[in-house]
Amino acid sequence: MIRLLLTGAVAAAALMTATTLAAASPAATWPNDTFIVCVPVAPCPAQSNGGIVWSDRSALVKGQIRSLSGSGTTVYFEAYAGSTKVDSDTRTARPGEDVPFNVSLTTNVVGGFDRVKIQICLPGPSQCSEPLHAHRDAVAEQLVG
Repeated sequence: MIRLLLTGAVAAAALMTATTLAAASPAATWPNDTFIVCVPVAPCPAQSNGGIVWSDRSALVKGQIRSLSGSGTTVYFEAYAGSTKVDSDTRTARPGEDVPFNVSLTTNVVGGFDRVKIQICLPGPSQCSEPLHAHRDAVAEQLVG
């Protein structure tokens, strides 16, 4: 029940983020993608949601990370051109925090990158979500994991 409530609240926040991102970038060539990712431990002690605005050689990832865990949470963003990782960044929330973020991923690779991998983790082994993969393409993805 708690996870369902959190997921509904996060979905609403992701929709608002995506709407804000779309308004901020009307000339984008590719549609924006949105995501909601949760650590797969009941009742979802850590989650992140947001949207991705794509451009030729960069992407802006805007959203928030929430840690309900007693140990903090980190969300990882990795940009790929094919199978080659070209950029990465992280954001961390301490226990009880809800932290907004703006992450800019860039590359000097001709054609830019075509995928952003998103994963959220609690400290410790095997306490990570399955990675989500947002693709720079003609499809506006709504990723949930």
